[in-house]
Amino acid sequence: MVGLAPSRGATLRNFVAVTGSTLLGGLLNALLIVLAARRGEVAEIAAYSVMTAVLAIIGLVFGGGSGLLYLSGTEDERCAVRSQRMLAVFPALVLTAVVITVFYSARGYSTLALAAAALVFIGNNFAELPTAQLYRDMRFLRTAVPTYLSKTGAIVAFVAGAPLTLALLVGAVINFASLELLAGPSSLLRVMSNDRPTVAAARRAFRSARGLFAYTLFEMYALKVPSIGLSLVVPVNVMGVFGAIAAAYQAQLQVFQSGLLMLMSLRARRRLQLDQGQTHRRDAELMSLGGGILCAVGLILSAPWLTTHVLQLHMPESSMWLEILGLALPLVLFNRVIAANAIGDARYSAAGWIAVSLAVLTTVLLTIGIPLLGVTGGVLATLGAEAVVALTLLVRRLPSVIRRQVS
Repeated sequence: MVGLAPSRGATLRNFVAVTGSTLLGGLLNALLIVLAARRGEVAEIAAYSVMTAVLAIIGLVFGGGSGLLYLSGTEDERCAVRSQRMLAVFPALVLTAVVITVFYSARGYSTLALAAAALVFIGNNFAELPTAQLYRDMRFLRTAVPTYLSKTGAIVAFVAGAPLTLALLVGAVINFASLELLAGPSSLLRVMSNDRPTVAAARRAFRSARGLFAYTLFEMYALKVPSIGLSLVVPVNVMGVFGAIAAAYQAQLQVFQSGLLMLMSLRARRRLQLDQGQTHRRDAELMSLGGGILCAVGLILSAPWLTTHVLQLHMPESSMWLEILGLALPLVLFNRVIAANAIGDARYSAAGWIAVSLAVLTTVLLTIGIPLLGVTGGVLATLGAEAVVALTLLVRRLPSVIRRQVS
């Protein structure tokens, strides 16, 4: 299907829709967790946290990068991803969920809560593909609908008396069902009914997504390793404060991740000649970076208020930690925009290089910064690694930018 490139106004509406729905979804998820805690459902929260943490690792090992490949790849690669999800990722998630349920049930966790949490994760894992389909078809505004419907359904179920994990399961079912309806003839279930999964296709997916696997793995590592490193050396109360700061920072990144998926889809459509004859526009890039700068300024200016009055963190240094991460935010988004462009252009090894560089630099700076400055050294490591990679990318891209300006 050959489409038209969106106008600047349409791009702005799409960008606001996808980032706004992600922000709302995150806020409603946080609201559910808070309400569950106040209702005394600590066991539900624990079961959900344990199950999703383990399944996230398994999903990455067996299908890391396949969602990005489904969005940006050729039709043959997308067919391969569907086979990989059904024949490799799905069995691995189910088997792991059974093992985790048995193990933690014996330790006193709720079997029903563990099973419901597993179904939530598996449903959301498959929902990545119809979501990617909507992005690929440039139906960006429609991606907000499943978010609103599913979160509303989960909250209604929770208020009606369902425990947290069952309420989230209601939301996951609504999310997947609404995505499938919106995808229409391109929905996952309809396509798979005509194109049966094969082992050969699943193998092709693993080969095609190798660069994306490296990017996904090392990007997650760079994001999570400061928390892991600090947890090994700082007291529990200090780690709890840093955990709240890190959650606020990562929530900002998740909002713009949806905008980057939009950017990838636009680049992929141009590469695959689905938008023939259209000029290249950088609106989505500029909106991501501009929005990131505005959020960074807001985060820095409001850090003392957020840490003291909103998060109620009784540690004076916490506002400085949030300010440092606020300084890192535009650099993070710049690096991710370059990586998103590379993925959209099928230069997966270039995106992988960015993620690997960030992972290595973050690790090196952490080993220096944490022993010297503790948590401050940990957040400075994130800022330093992102700054070095951003500077390197600027230096490498500067000659080509100058040539374009001269010509």
